[in-house]
Amino acid sequence: MAIYEYTARVRYNEVDERSSLSDTALLDLLQNCSTFQCEDMGIGVEYYKEIGRAWVLSAWQIAIDRRPKLGETLRIQTWSTGIKRALGSRNYRVIDAEGQTVVSAYSLWAYIDTSTMLMAECPQNEIDLYGISEALPMKVLPRRIKLMEDMTAQEPIEVKYYFIDTNHHMNNAKYVMAAEEFLPEGFETKTIRVEYIKSARLGDVIYPRTHVSDEAVTVCMADEEGNTYATVQFLA
Repeated sequence: MAIYEYTARVRYNEVDERSSLSDTALLDLLQNCSTFQCEDMGIGVEYYKEIGRAWVLSAWQIAIDRRPKLGETLRIQTWSTGIKRALGSRNYRVIDAEGQTVVSAYSLWAYIDTSTMLMAECPQNEIDLYGISEALPMKVLPRRIKLMEDMTAQEPIEVKYYFIDTNHHMNNAKYVMAAEEFLPEGFETKTIRVEYIKSARLGDVIYPRTHVSDEAVTVCMADEEGNTYATVQFLA
């Protein structure tokens, strides 16, 4: 299977106060697409649970050309662009009713052994199922997001039950949802970058630090000792 696609309509609970698709809802659409692909190929959540393996997201880069509006019908696509040993790259695309690409995304994933949480080599039969297709012609920024020295400490965030997914840690999109709280009013996000380092779990406390400029809002989410869970960056 190469390019996988499903259709969705922008629902009321997925839009912000401007009736535009929210960042969190956008990430959910993308995550759902690759999840549906795995389920349809027979290597979904239950399969990976049985074999003690999982694909863990390492980084996002999402370019937003136009924000879909309430009620729009969208085609969401995803495909593997390469798997080498324990690392896999994947593209996503959101296409509107006129056939225009409104969102493009690059992601990097790590294949792990869930009993040790260490990387494991992806078996050839899975690679063959995913197939490999040509990558989008987008400039991929470095996975590492540079942190500034003059970051501002914010109020801690406790990881609640509704943040947790089937991997028993904080869902990837919830980091972005939490980071959105620090966006200045009127900030127009054109690119979202996320670097995932360590999984936050139920009851953990996240200590955000932020840096805000006209061009970028960077949110580092760490534990009390300063070990980073994830860094989210919104670029104007």
